[in-house]
This record gives sequence, C-alpha cells and structure tokens, in this order.
Amino acid sequence: MSKYGVDIALIQDTFLKPSRPKACAIAGYVQLQTDRTHAKKGSTALYCSRTLHCFPIAIPPLIYMEATGCKLALTGHGTLVIPRVYLPSPKSCSGATSERSLP
Repeated sequence: MSKYGVDIALIQDTFLKPSRPKACAIAGYVQLQTDRTHAKKGSTALYCSRTLHCFPIAIPPLIYMEATGCKLALTGHGTLVIPRVYLPSPKSCSGATSERSLP
C-alpha cells in the first residue's frame, strides 16, 4: 500500500480471524481490528500509516453490524473521526420468492 501512497485503508473480510488478529499485518501500518461476535470468522479492519497520528476509538456494542474506528489528529486542524462500518447481508430471502402463488 505504501508503494501507492495509501495512508488509510478500510477493510472487511471473512477471513480476518479473531484467533489470528495480526495475520494480516502490513509493514508500516497500524492495524485496528474489530472481530465479529456473531460468527466464527470475519472482521472489519482499518489500516493507518504509521506516519499519521491515528488513535483507536471505542465503538459501543452494535446489533447486526460491525465497525472499527479511529481518530486522526491533523496538525493545525481539528480531529477527523473515521469509522469503518459493515452491515452483513441477510443469509436468506425469508422465502419471499419460494412461496409465491402460481396462477
């Protein structure tokens, strides 16, 4: 990412696992990760370049979604809050199409 000048990357992936939080560590970046509490695997993550003043923020418990966030201190400016929010898709369509009446 540093090759392309990426300062902040917001990630969501099924294979980010709570049992291996640093498995996806990237050199030169601080990794902030919030693991899924309702599934065996998956997380949201935020990668911030170590050259920036990036601090994690506490996210309250959420229902049906996941989030990771940080505060970015900007010299000569205020603080920028960056959230990474993921709302998983429902696993089924509740039978909406399978129970249609046929003429």
